[in-house]
Amino acid sequence: MQILETRSKYSFIIEYDVKEFMKYIDLGTDIPILPEFRKYLIRSFKIYKSKAILLKKNIHDNIFNNNKGEIEGITIIFNEDPEILFFGFFGVYNHDYYKIDLMIKNLINYAKKNNFRKIRGPVNIPAVIFGFGFMEEGSSKIPFVGCPVNPPIYQKKFYENKFYSKYIEDTYKMAAFKVDPRKIPKYDFSDYEVKFPGKENIWKVMDEMIALHSSVMPEYSNITPNTIKNVQTLFDYIFEFGEEWMVWTLHYKPSGKMIGCGHAAPNPLSMDRRGRYDTARFLHWVVEKKHQKKGLTVLMYGSVSLEAFKNTSRTKLKYGNGPFGIKNEANIGFAKNKTMGVRTRRHIILEKMI
Repeated sequence: MQILETRSKYSFIIEYDVKEFMKYIDLGTDIPILPEFRKYLIRSFKIYKSKAILLKKNIHDNIFNNNKGEIEGITIIFNEDPEILFFGFFGVYNHDYYKIDLMIKNLINYAKKNNFRKIRGPVNIPAVIFGFGFMEEGSSKIPFVGCPVNPPIYQKKFYENKFYSKYIEDTYKMAAFKVDPRKIPKYDFSDYEVKFPGKENIWKVMDEMIALHSSVMPEYSNITPNTIKNVQTLFDYIFEFGEEWMVWTLHYKPSGKMIGCGHAAPNPLSMDRRGRYDTARFLHWVVEKKHQKKGLTVLMYGSVSLEAFKNTSRTKLKYGNGPFGIKNEANIGFAKNKTMGVRTRRHIILEKMI
C-alpha cells in the first residue's frame, strides 16, 4: 500500500495486494459478483499485475491519528504497453459526482507521473464476465455477464476531463431458435464444416483461433490488452458454466484450414423455473476475409443451434445477446435480419491523450 495524495477529507491510496483490494471491488461494478466469479477476478488481476487506486475518506478521531477511514471509491489499473494505462472497475460510493471527478483527476495525475501517453478504459478484467465500457443512458439494466451498468454521470465527468470515445459497442437481443443451415436453399455449404473442440481439445486449436481473430478484428483486439495472457480464464469460465457447443471452429474442407471460429459466454445470472441457464452472450463470429459474404455466419449459427437444443438439461436458451462494434456492419446485419435482433445496450470505451 502506498499513499498517492492526501487532502483534508480524502486520501488516494495505491493498493498492490489483490486480496486487500478485492474487499472493495463491488464498488466498481453493478454486475453481481457470484462466489464462483471471485477466482476469475483474482486470477486476472494477478496475471495482469493489477493495482488499485482507492479513495479513502479521512476520519480524524484526534489530532495525532489519521489512520482510520472508509474506502469510498476504487479503480483498477494495469498496463501491457508502456505507453497506455488501462483502468477498470471505476466506481464511487453513491455515484457522487464530486468523488468521481476527484478519482478521474487522480487517475490522470498518476498517468502523467508515470509517463504514460494514453489512458484507456474501463476494461473490467476478465471482460467475459465483467465487460468493458461505460453504459450509455437508456440501455437495458437487466443483469447480464459482460454488460456493465452505470449511471450517465460517469461518462459526463470523463468527457469533462477531456476523454473521448475510443470504441463503441452495441448489444443486440437475438432470438434463439433451431435451424438446419444446410436445408436453406439459398446457400451451398458443401465445402465447409463446423466443429466443436470441447474442453479436452480446445488447447489444440487455441493458437489458430487467436491468430484468426486478431487478423479479422484488429480494432476489437486492441481494447482488451494482450488477451492471449488471459485466454485460459476465458475458456475455463465458458466450460465451467457453459456447454461444449459454446466454442466452435469453421473449416474449409478442400484445404482443411480453419477459416472461422467463435464462442459464446454462459450467463449464470439468469435461470428459468427449472434452474437452467436461459441466456448466453455470443461474443464472436469470425470469418477469414476471403471467405466472407458466403453466408458462413448463418452456417455457424445454425450448426451451433442444432447442438444447443440437443441437450437442454443445464442450458435451455430463451434468447441470446450479441455485442458488435458499431462499424461491424456484417454482424449487425446478421443480428437484425436473421435473428430478429433488437439493440438493447450501448457501451463506450474512453481514451485520453496525456
